[in-house]
Amino acid sequence: MLSRALILSSFLFIGCHGSGIPDYGYPRASIIVDQHRGFVLQPLHPRADHPWVWFAPVLHGEPNEHHAFLFRALLAQGIAVTGLDIGESYGSPKGRELFSKFYAKAVQMGLSGSPCLLAQSRGALMLFNWAAEHAQSVRCIGGIYPVMDMQTWPGLNQKDLQAAYQESAAQLLQDLPNNNPILRLDPLERAGIPIFIVHGDSDQLVPLAPNSGLAAAKCHSVRLVVIHGKGHEESPEFFENRELLDFLSMPAAVSNGAATPR
Repeated sequence: MLSRALILSSFLFIGCHGSGIPDYGYPRASIIVDQHRGFVLQPLHPRADHPWVWFAPVLHGEPNEHHAFLFRALLAQGIAVTGLDIGESYGSPKGRELFSKFYAKAVQMGLSGSPCLLAQSRGALMLFNWAAEHAQSVRCIGGIYPVMDMQTWPGLNQKDLQAAYQESAAQLLQDLPNNNPILRLDPLERAGIPIFIVHGDSDQLVPLAPNSGLAAAKCHSVRLVVIHGKGHEESPEFFENRELLDFLSMPAAVSNGAATPR
């Protein structure tokens, strides 16, 4: 029977073709889920337990060169980096279904059953909603100015949000406990999943207080680092953050234990 490393290597070198995702100098393969394209960046020397960091969102040119520091460092430490472009799902049930199919394919190809999630901005609506329903399959969660409350962004009256959920603003309001990350933290805390967030105190698009600030106040497993004077921007304080890198790359035995100290 093939080892997991051989399964993963075989997948990577069969049908590996170009896409809009940078490879940061590492081998890249595709995972197709219902015609949605996903990517896997594979380290040259994977760790024995085949850890991976799952990034969202993959759209509008993300990930890009600003992610090079984090992703290259993770790959150099033997950690795969993945993502799936599902468009503007806003964390909708349909988007979560696609994420579950992507997760199953990633595990089938040899990656660990417990990825670490990395949610940037709107990617938090996608990944935190998925994690709330699959806490047993999550190693840890990192966040870069994450949207934790869809009422603050994009707002329940936003037509694209209503289209993604196929609900009116009134229906979205009623269903917030099932779809809004800030109201779905209990399963993550019960599972002891460590969460590390960096967020600027000058963020006007995704305000700190009702998003990451409230998440840290509600959930003891959240460690929040506030970047003073920074807003919703692609700056080194977020994308070259050493604490975030250390968090994402820590051993599974540590991350699956007690939450990191605040």
